[in-house]
Amino acid sequence: MKFFLFKLSICTAFLTFLVSSCEKNEDLTDQNSSDPEVCFEMTEGDLYAEMPLFFNASCSSPASYYIWDFGDGKNDTGEELSHTYAIEGQYTVTLSTGNHQDSLKTIKKTIEILPSPFTKHSGFIDTDEIWEEGLHLITGTVTVRNGSLTILPGAEVYFSTNKSLVIGHENGIPDAMFSAEGTVDKPIIFMPANKSDVPGSWGVILFRPQASDACSMEYCQISYGGQIGSTDFWLDEDRRAFGSIYVEETRLNFQHCSVTGSKTYGIRLTENAGFTGFAHNTFSSNLKNPVYIGIDQLHTLDEANTMVGEHGILVHSYWFNQESATWHKQDVPYIIENEVKFASSSKLLTISPGTEIQFADRWASIDFGSASLKAIGTSAEPILFTSGQEVPARGDWMGIYVRAKCEMEYCTIEYAGAPTFNNYKHSIQAGSEAAVSINHSTIRESGGIALAMERSKNLVSMKNNTIDGSDSWGITMHAQAVTHMDYNNTIINTKGFLVNGSIDSNTHWIKRDFPYVIDYEVSVNSQDASLPVLTIDPGVEIQLTTGSRIKIIHGELHAEGTQELPISFDLFESDKLAQTGNWNSILFGFEYDWHANTGNSVMTYCTISNGGSSYYNSQNGAIYCWNSTNSPLIEHCTISNSETYGIVSRNSSPQINNCTFTGNQLDDTLDL
Repeated sequence: MKFFLFKLSICTAFLTFLVSSCEKNEDLTDQNSSDPEVCFEMTEGDLYAEMPLFFNASCSSPASYYIWDFGDGKNDTGEELSHTYAIEGQYTVTLSTGNHQDSLKTIKKTIEILPSPFTKHSGFIDTDEIWEEGLHLITGTVTVRNGSLTILPGAEVYFSTNKSLVIGHENGIPDAMFSAEGTVDKPIIFMPANKSDVPGSWGVILFRPQASDACSMEYCQISYGGQIGSTDFWLDEDRRAFGSIYVEETRLNFQHCSVTGSKTYGIRLTENAGFTGFAHNTFSSNLKNPVYIGIDQLHTLDEANTMVGEHGILVHSYWFNQESATWHKQDVPYIIENEVKFASSSKLLTISPGTEIQFADRWASIDFGSASLKAIGTSAEPILFTSGQEVPARGDWMGIYVRAKCEMEYCTIEYAGAPTFNNYKHSIQAGSEAAVSINHSTIRESGGIALAMERSKNLVSMKNNTIDGSDSWGITMHAQAVTHMDYNNTIINTKGFLVNGSIDSNTHWIKRDFPYVIDYEVSVNSQDASLPVLTIDPGVEIQLTTGSRIKIIHGELHAEGTQELPISFDLFESDKLAQTGNWNSILFGFEYDWHANTGNSVMTYCTISNGGSSYYNSQNGAIYCWNSTNSPLIEHCTISNSETYGIVSRNSSPQINNCTFTGNQLDDTLDL
């Protein structure tokens, strides 16, 4: 906003004084260096009666006194204020400032006040009303109660201080109608009557629940509103921060509009309020977020809006009830305030390339329930899920929980993994029925497990991903799902890649740049006549945490290394460094199953180290064959440093050929 600047010393004021008088005043200034220079700014352009004018003396040096005489018999004090002239005419504005009553400096300016051009409005609208092109002044809050209001292109609507425009009333018709549709050449303007550029110089355009969902604003310019009102005086200040536009439990078409300089939000919507159209809008210089909207209506924000330099779009509420929806890319991130849950009726959420979603605090998360997620970014426009903290850190927000189909490509998930109520910490957690496809994505700086899939066998695809930095495991995965995990994945700066669970169909573990870590147990066991096979490629490195084991009950293990690329079974590196104990065993058969069938299991060129824990069984072995119908072939293997025996046979006859035994504490073999 521009203002006239009147910066005049006593010597240059329009009053005619003798030169000696000017010199005397200049001498006085020298003698009282603390007295301020006097000047003021005011509203620019044509000045009208009945229009509040803005006066600002902040350009003067700091003073103790600001005394105004507006030339119409009215006086006031203060550094900044407004004044309204009742009728047209010439008026002389006088400002006196100083730090001592006996040494005030004075400046005067004659201004021309033109006749009032305004059509004035206040009170209820109970019939159909049209505001024509021209100047309109809202002197008291206007409420569309039983009629409708149409504002035509080219209208300029000025609001007196704290005054508002309300559409709908609890005692009015149920579909109060409002239309303010300008054009490119003739936009409709809503601004403070004093033409101030001070945020909150007027109230709000408020759409109550009684407003029709056909209400529309197009090519409108809304500036410097959003004064925190007293309509709901019992509410706290934040809940009374309506924004320049407030939509309450209804819908609004809002397109090709601009919202500037709101004292709070640009537009605020209640939980079930949304837009019938929202595109090509511009938001700038609003003190809070450009839009504050419920999660269930977030999809009503179309793309092609300009919000550069604004805070993110603040998203409130807990439940998402749409059957399917798309969250469109905006210039600013969506900021999710709290935990979001998808209702059972929800089917699919699609997130557009380039979208950024921030999570405000450690309680914020998204639980997709039975709904599917489709977040397909591109290399040029990845999708980002991140912390909303100014200085982000691991565990800033909870995470993403998927229970159904999950497709993620070119996504980055960072700073998640805050503890839940049951103390689980995951950046992404897949439920037992989740069908997961994650490709070309990055999960970084997790406060817990970066990707937890230990309950789901339904991995569809996982390739070209990077897991970088976590306070726990990089990936925890069901042992059977590993088959669908491509070689080209990277896990660094984490505890590693953890696998567990029961395998009931053919599964293939390929060689990777990182070890497979088994925590508790991996079993191969089918309930039908088939014998599922776990195939482990040459060069695979397997580590087992203290007390963990591999069980082959009703199925086969094919661990066939080569002399150049042996397969390694060893104690988990962290447990080895902590000297916490040995891992349990590779068990063929089962102590409680006389019908175990280990088929044509084979282990060749394997190194088995630091197994055979005595914690559960003093007659344990690094390899334990027990009640296995078909005994495994074990050849060219090295079994070392068992806490008990190297190989134990119990009601079994394993084929042991050309094996090496070293450092086993009790004996190399035991036949029970």
